[in-house]
Amino acid sequence: MSSTTFAIASAAAIALAGAAWADEDAGQPLRLLGGAPAIGEAGPAHFVIDALVKPGFDRGEADVTGWFASAAPPATDSGELQGKCIDGHCELTVDLDSRKIALIGDLIGRTGPVQGRFEVSGDLAADKLTKGAASFTPFADTVPGLGELVGPGAIDSEALDDLLLWAGIKPAFGDDQPHPLEDFQHEHLASWQQDNARPVNGLLFTADLALLKAQRDKAQKDVGWKSLGGGDLGWSAGYPDALLPLASRNGGEQRFASTDGKAELVVAIDPPLSDADFDALGDKLSGGGGDFNAKWNRMIHQLTTPDPTNRDYARSNGDMRISYVDGGKAVSQVFYNRKGGLARLIFTYPDGDNPFSAIDSIITYSLRASDDMKPRP
Repeated sequence: MSSTTFAIASAAAIALAGAAWADEDAGQPLRLLGGAPAIGEAGPAHFVIDALVKPGFDRGEADVTGWFASAAPPATDSGELQGKCIDGHCELTVDLDSRKIALIGDLIGRTGPVQGRFEVSGDLAADKLTKGAASFTPFADTVPGLGELVGPGAIDSEALDDLLLWAGIKPAFGDDQPHPLEDFQHEHLASWQQDNARPVNGLLFTADLALLKAQRDKAQKDVGWKSLGGGDLGWSAGYPDALLPLASRNGGEQRFASTDGKAELVVAIDPPLSDADFDALGDKLSGGGGDFNAKWNRMIHQLTTPDPTNRDYARSNGDMRISYVDGGKAVSQVFYNRKGGLARLIFTYPDGDNPFSAIDSIITYSLRASDDMKPRP
């Protein structure tokens, strides 16, 4: 955790006591350039904080969440930042691999540089505590030497996950409702930055966003990507028309197949399942079910016996994904069970290294369903 005092990166500073919050859900931006000359090898001497401040439970209290990164490339130190401010006094924490950096100060309502302090502690009790003075300067968008950050609220988690997906980075499963960027998105962004010779810090700059969009647009054009659903239906998906050009319908199912018929995609909105029925579907697909002893014996058997199906299963409440190989066929299935229906996607194609396996994640992660999904007519 990192303790940080902060100044708000906006035209006017925000006073927490009695402040009028424009959007309590989104929070107010907190962007700081920080300096800690005495930190030595324990952390970056110059750093960036890109965070959001939300009102806490009690009057005068605020919660801070965001991202901390070195401001000097190569930016090797970055991590999630979180903490609290009470009556203008902030104590935030950054979790790095083997240590924590606390950033502390009375910085609420300030528009210019302010002084605070840092403390670095290791994971082990025997680790020496390092502490010293720190400075914090609010900024609106540009980080010297790195560029212009994307504006607060300009892109949400779902939109960034989609861009990164086209770059080969899978989002966290079950994180399907849009929200401000969190640690998963920053970590995935840092992986993309490393692969694309960009400063590796997990911060989203306008140049990064432009390159991500250009990469996605080219990739979508190459495969003839077309969208399904959307609008006010509460669900969306997509498919590569260049790879699956044969479109048809079978009742409520939309089907897309390759010209040789060896690959097929099915997208459908079925009637919703009860919780019990959805659990039963999950048990059937995952090979689970039965009492505890039966599940335990099955797990031991799977751990000690080669699994010819390469089964991979994930479940988060009403969201479920499963993939496996059966008879030379790779199968990926995705289900979202909502009050308005059961969104279902099944993609089947020849197992092995081929264009279908390369785009499997993009197809399966393209299926999204909100809580407002409409029932199928």
